[in-house]
Amino acid sequence: MRRPKRLLLAAFAVVLLIAGIVTGVIVTQQGRSQPAGPYNALFHVGPTGDIGFWIYAEHGTCPDLRAKDKRPIVVIVPPTFSGQASLRELKSCMELNVSDPKAPQVVHCVDGFITATDQQAKEWSGTYEVTLADGRKVSGGFQAMYCEPN
Repeated sequence: MRRPKRLLLAAFAVVLLIAGIVTGVIVTQQGRSQPAGPYNALFHVGPTGDIGFWIYAEHGTCPDLRAKDKRPIVVIVPPTFSGQASLRELKSCMELNVSDPKAPQVVHCVDGFITATDQQAKEWSGTYEVTLADGRKVSGGFQAMYCEPN
């Protein structure tokens, strides 16, 4: 009776060891495929103090987000932005398709809001939800890093 228990415990230990190795490999591979940083948005401050948020479906840093994702949601808030704004309080809101830089396409927002917290002078985080003129709803969270405009 003792022998089957030992075999069972040994088999269980081997299964745990294999699971640990597989998990380690998966985590390592995921770590390699993800760019540094949790950022999925960029922001900059315009000459009049407006803050432009460029929210991407990809993660990365400045300027590689611009190269990866050619369809950002762009939300521009006035200098008086207090951390929450609805569509009527925004300066601009759109999805910008820049796949062809010579002929960018714009789909304006017909409804939406943004909430954001200035964690540091160079970083914002928040949520957004917009309804585009073509009927699509796009929403999510974002972590934005400062990036000089092109």
